[in-house]
Amino acid sequence: MTASSNTSSHSCLEGCNAGSVYHEVAVHLAHAGFLLVATGAGFSADSGLPVYQDIARVAAYEAMDLTYRDLCTPGMLKDDAHLFYGFWGSCYAGYKEKTPHNGYQILEKWRDQLFGVNSKCHERLQRRMRASHDATDLTTGLTPFFVYSSNVDGHFRRLFSATEVLEIHGSTDYWQCSAPCTDQVWSLPPSYRFSVDPATMRTHPTPAKPTPDPPPFTRGLPVSAVEPQGEEEPSAAKQCPPTYSEEVFVQT
Repeated sequence: MTASSNTSSHSCLEGCNAGSVYHEVAVHLAHAGFLLVATGAGFSADSGLPVYQDIARVAAYEAMDLTYRDLCTPGMLKDDAHLFYGFWGSCYAGYKEKTPHNGYQILEKWRDQLFGVNSKCHERLQRRMRASHDATDLTTGLTPFFVYSSNVDGHFRRLFSATEVLEIHGSTDYWQCSAPCTDQVWSLPPSYRFSVDPATMRTHPTPAKPTPDPPPFTRGLPVSAVEPQGEEEPSAAKQCPPTYSEEVFVQT
């Protein structure tokens, strides 16, 4: 985590033993002018999600000698769509079924108490912006708190707004066509799950070709940097042929 310094103090110091690591961290937080939280797969692990090096440790993938990077390449969609959707379908289900661990709530509390619209930090930021003739309206909820994450599980978006989170590899919450038929991004309905055979990790039948954004490591700009088009049904991609095959999903 990164914080810029100033000279104020906050109530977060209460209850910390002077000289302890916790007290030192609390001092930095209390004196911060902004907070940037940078996270990777390790942050999701406490929610019960596998880290990148473990996510492909499945008997079916090992039998095919496939690694995580093999499964994440766009070429997998063309070469073996059953396997591509089996992988991302199982990931999507795993992410949706897990509850973000308490660390997310702790960060939310830090944001609200130390950097929220009613905090002293926010008041100082407003004064500095007015002094520099910056016309940005901070009363709309913008705060000097940001998350920069390589995780694709979408868990930060459950607690924080789109203006506070940048998912640099995108998120399985947002999908778009793999063919150049539309730039529109949409979300799957919450009840949808891919029908995946755990013995083979494949879906059947072969779905039409929307892809999650990811696949990580394969695109220059993450879709999460663009505002999603709302929680529309997959058929929202009007210019595409039928975007999803209902047979690919099971209702929960």
